[in-house]
Amino acid sequence: MKQVTVELVVETFKARFAELSEEARKTFRQRFLVHDYETFPNDTHLTVLDIVTGQVWSLWGVEQIREHVRKLFLRDDSTVFVGFNNKNFDNKLTDAILAGANEQAVKRLSDDLV
Repeated sequence: MKQVTVELVVETFKARFAELSEEARKTFRQRFLVHDYETFPNDTHLTVLDIVTGQVWSLWGVEQIREHVRKLFLRDDSTVFVGFNNKNFDNKLTDAILAGANEQAVKRLSDDLV
């Protein structure tokens, strides 16, 4: 099995993007960010990878996550979070955090979803 690294993800995205026509590349606006949550009784962790630049953010706590996510989406409305189970898990945690949930509420939601 191949070891997944930041470099491999970025390299794979760039290779696949290069397969698009020049016209399609010019109109491509989305900024894809791979993200994943880990929840603990009194803390929440979010890792975000920008698959174009390779930049990684490691964010602890709902306040830091809330501030960072708001800045990402306010600065660039073409930002799209992608991941393994976004629709059924990660997006719901993001929605709760943006709505003001505290650490314990995020953990309860996480446990309920799992």
